[in-house]
Amino acid sequence: MEQYRGVLLVRMQNAGTKSEGRCAFLIDDADMTAHKLCRQGAPSSGDDYFLPFDRKEVVVTASPSHGWLLVEEITEIPNCSPDQSPNNDEEMS
Repeated sequence: MEQYRGVLLVRMQNAGTKSEGRCAFLIDDADMTAHKLCRQGAPSSGDDYFLPFDRKEVVVTASPSHGWLLVEEITEIPNCSPDQSPNNDEEMS
């Protein structure tokens, strides 16, 4: 198993055809490579497992297999945007 870091995107593929479905991709932070994601025993498109991670920065634990990453685990990386950071100007009581 290897770990891959990036942004997970779920996108519609083959719209209007019999093979239409949502597919998950991991966009690698380092070189912007797109990796196709799937899970062992699950369909390669339409797997709702990936939906909660759509457009989020994640670490994916997976094994490469025939141009795909077989996903074992996904961990979301929490973002700390300026409006979510603690206010250091508050007085301590």
